[in-house]
Formats: sequence, structure tokens, C-alpha cells
Amino acid sequence: MTADKILFFWILHREGGDGVRDPGALADKRYFPSSVVSSVRACFPPLRIFPPYQKLANFKLLLVKYNLPKQCQRHTSILLRQRPSPLLKVLRPKDGKVDDLMKQIDGILLRTGDVTEEMVLAAPNLRIISRNGTGVDNVPLPTCLSRGIAVTNVPGGNAFAVAELAITLMLTVLRRVVEVDKRIRGGELVPSIEALAPGLGGKKVGLVGMGDIAYELAKLLRAFGCEVLVHSPSSPDTRWTVEDTRYSVPISHTRMPSLRSLLEECDVLSLHCPLNANTRYMIGREELGWMKSTAVVINTARGGIIDERALEEALKERKIGGAGLDVFEKEPAYGGSLGGLRDLDNVVLLPHLEVNTVTIKIGVEVQTMSLLTDVSKLSTSWQVISMGKGRSTGSSRS
Repeated sequence: MTADKILFFWILHREGGDGVRDPGALADKRYFPSSVVSSVRACFPPLRIFPPYQKLANFKLLLVKYNLPKQCQRHTSILLRQRPSPLLKVLRPKDGKVDDLMKQIDGILLRTGDVTEEMVLAAPNLRIISRNGTGVDNVPLPTCLSRGIAVTNVPGGNAFAVAELAITLMLTVLRRVVEVDKRIRGGELVPSIEALAPGLGGKKVGLVGMGDIAYELAKLLRAFGCEVLVHSPSSPDTRWTVEDTRYSVPISHTRMPSLRSLLEECDVLSLHCPLNANTRYMIGREELGWMKSTAVVINTARGGIIDERALEEALKERKIGGAGLDVFEKEPAYGGSLGGLRDLDNVVLLPHLEVNTVTIKIGVEVQTMSLLTDVSKLSTSWQVISMGKGRSTGSSRS
């Protein structure tokens, strides 16, 4: 775990316990590299730190839906063997009933599955849940906090891969790739004039959110001469400007005062916000009605942000031009769960591919295992959520 990967930590704690108050003292106890601790000391006030680390014996780790390609599995095995870690036994759901497993485990390694409140409450020795990816909406954070369980994620590690896929969906929809491919495979002669498409070049692309993924996407859009419009009420006015210390390259963009103004103006809408009570069904029938009849909707964030039935209706009635979806309210999405979307030729559907590139998978896996094997040494009185370079979590699940 190096400072260039994990610079800042958001440290929460519950009442009780005795200990030092300076987070920098962690360096002396070898919890984290000194370069990381110096970043913590620079950004956070002193906090109460609980009793010093005592080496864990027979640490048991549960893998929850941790299916990885062979290349990543090999790296995971190497990391588990080589790191100076207390991890001694790895368990999987097939090794027993959930209730029995939860009574045994000290940690959970999580990718696409859910850790429920019931699971956490049934695990008296649980110390850490390490999420391979960004979003932590599949973890009951309040319950973990109340029980002093550490929760880690790897924000920013998958940002470029998701941005790359968002661009892919834009191009695929705006150049009618899937539609025309299907027609010629079916034996139809398709003159190029009949496959006339709007393309991406020079379009106004509206982004909801200004996190890592949106930033990487905005950089890619510059190559297409696109005008970037942004709606992100929670982001400071200096975001993506020369005054922004969090992002090295300023991005020319226009901040829109409201979601409606963004939707009315953009040719392409791309969603990059977390799913929560405020964003669920943020794009519904009314919002889709504000958009241009040629507009395209891209979602690589969370399925629940869009009302899928309202989107299906808008696409079917040609109220908007098209859509590209890599996330769905119900996943895994296939067959009947797609509803009427699967019968439409103006929507491209993908099964949550986002970060499925070998390079990104291995990189995120290394960071996840580093966090797990380092943070698992902490007292159970801690909750630690990795925030990347001080940025918020939960923008997309990988």
C-alpha cells in the first residue's frame, strides 16, 4: 500500500478505549508506511486511537462472490502467500452454511455480492470487509460502524476502465454499430446512406457527477471535440480548474445550475453518481421528457438511478435517440429481467463489464489485498474507509 495509491483515510471510531491521539503515531506502530501517515496527519485532526495492535492468530477470510479471471486468481494467491499477513485460512460459501461460516470468520473479501446486516450481526469476530472496487452500497456501513468493523474499498483504481467503456457505449450507440451489425448478419444489404448516424464528434456531453470516472471521461471527450456540461451540486466550484489540487489537469467544462438545464442542453447524458436515496430513479419519465428527441443516455454507474421502465417507454416511442447500459436495477441482467429493452434496436446492453480488463483487474486486486492485509492488523475499534485522493466513494461498482 503506497502513498500514490492510497493517500488519505477517513477514520471513524466509536466511543471507548484508551490510546494516543495523534494519527501520525501510527507510523511508530508500523500500521501504515510513514509516507501515508504523513498524508493522514496533514489532512485530519488528532483522533482517539484504540489499544495497540496485537497480532491476529488463525485469521479466517471469507470470499463473497469473489469470482476472478485466472490471471487475477494467480496474483491473489501470490499476495496471500507473500505478504507479512496474519491470513491463514480462506473460506468460501461452499464450505458451509452462512450462519456457521459467519461465526468463524475475521474478515470478508468482497467483489460483486452483498454483505447483509444479518451476516455482520452473526459474525462476532468480524474485523474487516475489504471491497474489490469503488462502491460500498452492498455493505451495511452503519452496522459496521456501530460494531467497529473496518470497511475498505479501492476508489479511482477502475476509473479509466469505466470511462473507456462509457466512450465505447457512446460510439456504439451514436454510430448504430449493433443495429447495423445485426442487419447485415441477417442477410440484409445495408447501403451506407441508410446507416447514417450522428456520431460523437462535437457533441454536448452532459455528466452527472465529478468524481474520478467523470474526470477520466471528460479527458477522453476532449479528443472528440466535445463540449462538457456538468451537474454536480456537491462538488466545489474549483473542481477541474487550475485551482483544484485533487486533479492535475484542468478540464474545460460548463457547470449547469440544475439537472433539468443539463438534460435540456446535452446531446449525450452520462451518469457518474452514487446510488442513494437522493439519486434513485433520478432519471424517470419526466426527466427523459426534458431531453432532446435525438439525445442518448449512457449509464455505467448504478441501475437504480434510471427508471428502466420509463427508459424503455422513451426508447420505444422514440422520445430519445438511444441508450447504452452496463448496469441494471436487477443484476445479473439477462433474458426476461431486461424486460422490453431486449427487443429494442436503439439500446446497447452489456452485463456490467466496466472494469473487465486484465490490467485493471490485477491492479485493483493488488490494492485490495494490500488494504486487507494491512488494515486487518488494526484494533477492532476502527472503521477505515479508503477515500483515494480524498475523493468520495460509491460512484460505481465494479
